[in-house]
Amino acid sequence: MPVFRDLDALNQWLEDRCIALWAETRHRDLPGTIADAWEAEKPMLMAFPPAFDGFVEHSIRVSPACLVTFEHNRYSVPASFANRRVSLHVYPDRLVVTAEGQTVCTHVLLDESAELISMASAAGFRCFTSTAAFKSYVVSLNAPNAGRAAE
Repeated sequence: MPVFRDLDALNQWLEDRCIALWAETRHRDLPGTIADAWEAEKPMLMAFPPAFDGFVEHSIRVSPACLVTFEHNRYSVPASFANRRVSLHVYPDRLVVTAEGQTVCTHVLLDESAELISMASAAGFRCFTSTAAFKSYVVSLNAPNAGRAAE
């Protein structure tokens, strides 16, 4: 089986592979392939309802330093929202800050081990867009010449 860069790539490969196999596999009860039965059935299916936007909402105040706190971690918010109330939408993989019906900013939650989370706390309130970016930052802090002027 091939190696995939992330879960989305794996899911896309699985979907493509299933669709290819449907065209090759004869349907057990109906004439033709599974793909033929699917094409015949499509017009009779109901439309999908809108996706459920599942999040936990917290009404919080942005600090004068333009930060919001969630589970002992601080996340930056644009300066125009300092000292104002905003809604924090907590998803399994991200935090979304909204105000006045608009998305203000989004922060990716780290999904690694407790050791990585503690390293995130040590990094202060820096915003990282991915776990890889955070790991790169931590590695740069631990590099032998980190913080030294080039000679």
